[in-house]
Amino acid sequence: MTTVDIGAVVTEKSRDLLTRSPICGWAACASVWARVFVLATPGWRRWPHLHASVMEAFTLATHRATTATIPAPPDLPLLTPERFDIEDDGSPEWQHVVDLIAMLTTALDGQNLGQCLQTTLRTYLEGTFNILANIHAVTAGGSISHPEAETLLTHDHEWSKAVEFVQAL
Repeated sequence: MTTVDIGAVVTEKSRDLLTRSPICGWAACASVWARVFVLATPGWRRWPHLHASVMEAFTLATHRATTATIPAPPDLPLLTPERFDIEDDGSPEWQHVVDLIAMLTTALDGQNLGQCLQTTLRTYLEGTFNILANIHAVTAGGSISHPEAETLLTHDHEWSKAVEFVQAL
């Protein structure tokens, strides 16, 4: 049985990473960013106009992670609602794209490492929770409550893999 207490997992892992070299924390963020970027692959095929902006943001966030400098504002990709014009279709790729934008924006907005870790880990786990809860709802033939989703995910292999990934960072 795997915990679905996202707050506890995020707090524990963030504290652990912040006791190490900052490089470890930024490497953890970049690992999650890369994982979500690849998981969003079907979305990049569906929304190629968004792929270039998010790729630029990913590159700049990785630059920040490796140099601790934030690119000058004119060089930042503008991930604004006007550029992000895809509707929520309930798909996993939509969730991954939205989550990745939230994670990268935090890094590019100049947040400190602790905030970037919190946002990255929480967003990854909450997005995974939402994707898996939706899958369970489809299997159940309708909507399920949050407590029902939590109960189902405690025994879900994909959820266990996501939590183990975060814990292994």
